[in-house]
Amino acid sequence: MGYCTATLPRATAQILGMNINSAIRCQVFHKSEVVGDDGEPAELLDAHGNACGWRDVITPAFNLCMERPTATPAPEGVVCNMRTVASYCHVHLSSHPQLASAMVRAARAGSCVVSLLPSATEI
Repeated sequence: MGYCTATLPRATAQILGMNINSAIRCQVFHKSEVVGDDGEPAELLDAHGNACGWRDVITPAFNLCMERPTATPAPEGVVCNMRTVASYCHVHLSSHPQLASAMVRAARAGSCVVSLLPSATEI
């Protein structure tokens, strides 16, 4: 838990329409634990107890490097169906000039629009 820099791997960069390896400032904190179907923790740890990825995750959301002297970059989060980015990273929207608009654009591109007006046609 703490402050970190996340870089975008290909899948997340593609969803957001940003460059691969764009750097984003984040904070990671959570009081939960992701577990697999077997009940075992999904987060993998290295010999020093540092996170080094998630079990059975093929497409990570970010490459993350915590702000600690011994930190090494590690995959974090997951991209699902090239539409959803799930992560414990709380991104700082002003840390990259394109981030906020990229997130809005991605959300609009993936959303179904339904009007609540009685005469409107649902899309």
